[in-house]
Amino acid sequence: MFISDDVKPNVSCCFNMVVVEKTMNTVADSSLMMADKTQAPHTEEDTHAKIRRKEEYDTVARILRPYCRFLVRWPVLVIGPVLFVFAWSIILSVIPALGSKDFPDFSEPTKGFEPRGTDISKRAAALSNLDKNRWGDYQLTNVPGTNYTGRLTSRKRRSTSLSLTSKLYTDFYFIYKASGNILTVQNLNNLCKLHKKYLRSYPRYDEYFNTQSDSTHHLANYIAALNNLPDCDTLQENHVDHFKNILKQCYGYYKNGTLKTCVDSTDAFGCTNVKQMCHYNTTLHTPSSMKRLVYNSFYYLIDSASHSDLDNVQYTASIDSLTWYLRDPDSGFFEPLYNDRLTDLESVKVGDVQVAGFNMWNLKFYLFQTEIITQSLYIIAAIVLVILFIWFYSGSIFIGLMTLACIIIALVISYFVYGRVFDMNFFPFLNMVTLIFIVGIGADDAFVYTGIWGEARQIYPLNMYIYEECLIKWTIHSIRHALLAMLVTSLTTASAFYANVSSVVTSVKCFGLFAGTSIIINYLLMITLFPAVVILHEKYLGKCMNRLCPGACKDPAVPAEHQRVSALQRNLDDISNTIFSQYLPTAIIKFRWIWIVFLLALGIGGCVVTFSSPGLNPPSTGEFQMFTSGSPLEQYDLNLKKLFASGSGSGGDDRHVSFMFGIKAVDNGYHFDPDSRGTIELYDGPLDLGNVQTWLKGFCENLIRAPFIQRSPSCANLQLLYDSLEGACPIGQTTCCNLTLPVASDVFMKCFYSNIEEKTMGRTWFTMHDPIFDETSDLKVILISAETTYRYTDEFGYNRDASEEVDSWFNEQYSNITSSKFPGFWYIENHFYDLQLGLFEGTKESLGIAIGVAFIVILLTTLNVFLSLYSILTITFIISVTVGVLVLSGWKLNILESIVFSVAAGLSADFTLHYSVAYQTSLHKHDRVERVKESLSHIGPAILMGACTTFIAGLVMTPSAVLVYLQMAQFLMLVMFISWLFSTFFFLPVCAVFGPTGNMGQLTCKKVKNVQNSIRKNNNSTTTTNGMSNQNSAYNEGSTSKVEVPMEPIA
Repeated sequence: MFISDDVKPNVSCCFNMVVVEKTMNTVADSSLMMADKTQAPHTEEDTHAKIRRKEEYDTVARILRPYCRFLVRWPVLVIGPVLFVFAWSIILSVIPALGSKDFPDFSEPTKGFEPRGTDISKRAAALSNLDKNRWGDYQLTNVPGTNYTGRLTSRKRRSTSLSLTSKLYTDFYFIYKASGNILTVQNLNNLCKLHKKYLRSYPRYDEYFNTQSDSTHHLANYIAALNNLPDCDTLQENHVDHFKNILKQCYGYYKNGTLKTCVDSTDAFGCTNVKQMCHYNTTLHTPSSMKRLVYNSFYYLIDSASHSDLDNVQYTASIDSLTWYLRDPDSGFFEPLYNDRLTDLESVKVGDVQVAGFNMWNLKFYLFQTEIITQSLYIIAAIVLVILFIWFYSGSIFIGLMTLACIIIALVISYFVYGRVFDMNFFPFLNMVTLIFIVGIGADDAFVYTGIWGEARQIYPLNMYIYEECLIKWTIHSIRHALLAMLVTSLTTASAFYANVSSVVTSVKCFGLFAGTSIIINYLLMITLFPAVVILHEKYLGKCMNRLCPGACKDPAVPAEHQRVSALQRNLDDISNTIFSQYLPTAIIKFRWIWIVFLLALGIGGCVVTFSSPGLNPPSTGEFQMFTSGSPLEQYDLNLKKLFASGSGSGGDDRHVSFMFGIKAVDNGYHFDPDSRGTIELYDGPLDLGNVQTWLKGFCENLIRAPFIQRSPSCANLQLLYDSLEGACPIGQTTCCNLTLPVASDVFMKCFYSNIEEKTMGRTWFTMHDPIFDETSDLKVILISAETTYRYTDEFGYNRDASEEVDSWFNEQYSNITSSKFPGFWYIENHFYDLQLGLFEGTKESLGIAIGVAFIVILLTTLNVFLSLYSILTITFIISVTVGVLVLSGWKLNILESIVFSVAAGLSADFTLHYSVAYQTSLHKHDRVERVKESLSHIGPAILMGACTTFIAGLVMTPSAVLVYLQMAQFLMLVMFISWLFSTFFFLPVCAVFGPTGNMGQLTCKKVKNVQNSIRKNNNSTTTTNGMSNQNSAYNEGSTSKVEVPMEPIA
């Protein structure tokens, strides 16, 4: 349409309106409106003629015409710059001299799996930076008036002694199971032989472990040591019975914690409440090590369920203590051992005893960095399959290969933008998952464009125009419709990915940024590069490739019946036309109420399962699963670790709580980089300790009596000060004694400094619990810690209750503070709970953002309230049913699962959006059923092909042993099926019953509606009296009066 030069913006409208002169353009538009209302086209040729007439005067088509003419005449000028950008993206991304980033390193796959910016993570960062600052350049010190510039050069190393006097570490931890009770002579001898045969006999074992007879901690060796036997494979029945008798009599002490107290004590007084047989035995080289032998048996070597029933021990363990400097999976021992002897655990057995699982110093994380690359062959296989489908659908292998090229170019440019433009240093392995998504989205875009291109060839046949004009009209029609169809799907999917940037987990944030950028760049390529290569193929390559490789491409110059590819394609086209023109529309329209009721109930059920019961639950374990559940590398973490007290945390060390005053709880590092931890931030001025002297004393006293405190807090230094102030003056001392609190603030601080200087005289080391000063001797930080009754566990509810209890207690105490210059907070080590909470809240937030953006995109695309509401209802049902099925399948809200759930909104919207746009742009404006049929025949085949392609691509990846690939494959198959089911059999039936007709629900201004009604009345009157010819002559008189027409969707 031609826009008048003297048009001014109408600010009273809710949308921009197009003001046009009453010329032949308006005649055409009015004629189309009247023709649509009076009768719909009955034949395909009528439909094509109507489309040609509408696009002849379409504003968008006029805007696109110069670009499409340029594209048709010089497609290489579009392809060339894209390839130039592609080449430079590679160069700037891989050459260090040009400032490229380091190549991705997946040796630490769980790196970045911690939350940032939460209350708990801020406090952890503050404590970590405080510790780092004090061990670093000593900007802070425990000793006022000193300024050390040196660094700590020596630290206590873990002892390499493997005696029973040292604590065990499960770096080389093997779990065994037997068909019967392991505590029998035969099974214990088999255990001894199995360990020797498969582990101790392996080459280089001597380099990593002490080879003495007691170097390996397992029950057979313990019994041999108790009975002074030379080897563990010579046990007798009485030896085993004696050992079982000791454990039975000592179990009560282990259960009530007195044995743990005995083990931790450095003198005999800590064991006064424990029987001597449980902590002292002269048979051992060190008699007092008996307490650790008994404790280790319960805590490390016997499964917890068998502690009270030693006649039915199902699982046991062995521990080989590694030399500290050889704890490296890349040392050449662990990986060969696994590949040679441990890939098939069923065969690693002697008698009835076999290896059930193991933990070898994070071996699975080391192997993951290579497996995620090698297992990507499944993704390559899926890509090849997608190319074959595109070839089959488009009739050209060249189009299939160019689709792959667009995907590769999009990923390379995205990597460049991610690293160089966004300046991101961290590239998590989750970013590799983007390849899976972009293949499906790129294939879907290719199907849509090639489908619309084929439709354009039918609307504008070669016999009506010259060849170049045909190409221009084909390109205008294809870009005009594909531009919108691909835009809405790309925007919704990209927004779902970008929504993950709001997550508190670093890896998820980085993934959202990279994946969203990849989707946007892929869209830009699909509307620039892809149309250019289609034109290049149409003009030149189709004929050439068909000569070089007959059947590889369709040749427009060769009759269809003589083309081998087209022969098969014609048959499939006939089947497709029959299905989408007859059978499927009949099934949808005839049984529309059945479909609506059934899928409505299914969608509501999915909402209940997803958001109510059982709902999205936090992960039940803090272990990060890298491989599938059947992998030997995962058996220990998934199934066996929780069976032992050492893995479940029961009977072990309790957690500490810290109260910090004077330091800001901030994490000012870069949250997109896990290595950027920020710096310490302190409050201005010194801590006002003098004005809170009474409160602080009461705080320490109340902390001792707190219900969650197990051992006295580290208030000893402060308590000594208070005792000195209130106690009698020693001989020769006249100050800082015999006082009644509270004393004057300056007096208290003078005594405080005097006490600290006396206590730290000559000290050159630091303790975390001492007061901390800056270089000017101002008091900056007070830190108080205490051992709590809380055990280490991954239970979400337990950790939540513990955090709430400490928080409630601290807030109650802090509410009585007498000075605002004594800021403080509490911290308890709760990283996994923080991760659980961050994922739980972040996933809901990301999902809400994605759905909200999808609704806005649909509304702006269709400008119809009813279509937007029906679409968002359908998308919500697709998401809820998809997530509900995964929840019922046992999925928990872990890192990968949170990404899947949040991006579900983007992937669930594609098919519904395609149908929504097709319904809105249908020529049958006043017939719901016909609009549904046209939508189905117009876009249905491309949607089904896209769904099938992505589904089969996911199916190809299901054999992968890498969990991230397997879960993505399962998700893609499920979401494609449910999305196609609901969009086709719920959205379309709803539109057939309740769909808008004419301008029903269309977003227009009141003024526009009045103009529309006036036009309709004029059209009806003209048609009744004089026919359409009179109306045309009225416009041909050259009237220049202006009318306003409603804004139509961009389609």
